[in-house]
Amino acid sequence: MKSRFSEERIIGILKEQQAGLPVAEICRRHGISDATFYTWCSRFGDMEVSDARRLKALDEENRKLKKLLAEAMLDVATLREALGKKLLTPGARRTAVNWAIEEKGYSQRRACGLIGLEPKTEPHRVSRRPFGLGQAAKAWTSAWA
Repeated sequence: MKSRFSEERIIGILKEQQAGLPVAEICRRHGISDATFYTWCSRFGDMEVSDARRLKALDEENRKLKKLLAEAMLDVATLREALGKKLLTPGARRTAVNWAIEEKGYSQRRACGLIGLEPKTEPHRVSRRPFGLGQAAKAWTSAWA
């Protein structure tokens, strides 16, 4: 959940307490609870604004790396499942690509890259939504016809 207060503003509020203002006065002025103030103290206690920015950048990088790791682990699990036997023939590779698309929900490009089949050799598949634009366009044109 997005906070009302940026890291820079939180550090500014904590600096007010270090300047000698009582915690109750700071909390009343900024509309926060004592518990929130002390949570911020434990998290941002001795930080400067540059440290908070660096922490935010590191958290964002960590989130991206976790996402990449999860995708890689999913790819490894899919390959282990698909490679029950060696995929030596193009037909076996096509079957594995079809399985990855239909069962695992991979895109055609990603499934082909994962199995090692050139995407150009596999016919392009158009994914259609159950109530896609095609039906809406037909209804619209039939209303005007």
